[in-house]
Amino acid sequence: AGGGGGTPETVTLTATADSWVAGGAAATNYGTSTSLSVDNSPVEVTYLKFDLSAYAGRTVESATLQLRSAGSGSIGKQNIKLVTDDSWTEGGITYNNRPAPGTSIGTLGPTAANSNYSVPLTAGALAGDLGQQLSLALDSTSTDGLDLTSKEAGSTTAPKLVLTLS
Repeated sequence: AGGGGGTPETVTLTATADSWVAGGAAATNYGTSTSLSVDNSPVEVTYLKFDLSAYAGRTVESATLQLRSAGSGSIGKQNIKLVTDDSWTEGGITYNNRPAPGTSIGTLGPTAANSNYSVPLTAGALAGDLGQQLSLALDSTSTDGLDLTSKEAGSTTAPKLVLTLS
């Protein structure tokens, strides 16, 4: 980008991959599930991937993760974390081979059933992923689990990342 600055552009990206892993079924893949689970007992972690390859050289002004809760809400909080290892695949990820979640960049919760949420993310934390894949994980310290709708549940309720770029 040149020094003249530009009009910020807002883009909405649907997850290109989403799945969840379960400590209680460590070798099971849930990539085709219509829901995504986040819980601390048993441990369940949701993974999301977004394609930011078209945005190399841009600056993230703001970032929001849009999620929809499924059949039940949760009194707990879910942590949205950066995942530096993008090698996982929707059809291959399991608890046994999951990449480790890193820095927390946002928090969801408490939540109600069948509701839409827009979670502000730490925009600067996404800068290193512009021009490549962005992987996020949702985990929780709460034992009141949360189910979210996955992209398999339909495009209107799929996890989305809204970026304002300059």
